[in-house]
Amino acid sequence: MYSIKITEPAEQDLNATVDYYITVLKAQKAANTLLDEIEEKLSFLSMNPLVYEIENDDYLHERNIRSVLVKNHLIFYIVNQDDQQVTVLRILYARRNWLRILRSNN
Repeated sequence: MYSIKITEPAEQDLNATVDYYITVLKAQKAANTLLDEIEEKLSFLSMNPLVYEIENDDYLHERNIRSVLVKNHLIFYIVNQDDQQVTVLRILYARRNWLRILRSNN
């Protein structure tokens, strides 16, 4: 079983998303559902981190960045097989220009 490490940017992404759901959309239940589904997906990744392919984009591929879709959000992560750790880099809304965001942070 792999450990899960959530980076500060990913934590900020998640907090901002939950805040948006609650304050702007007034959708507490949807925020809770999203959090539950993200938690379930991270649990799945701890047991099966290599199940999702490395991204096709050259920049992301060079960095071994993988992604998984949860509702309308993408979890971007890398796998360190030596340390048996999954590092969550970002959790981004799928319709954002996530490639630009990821490139600007690495």
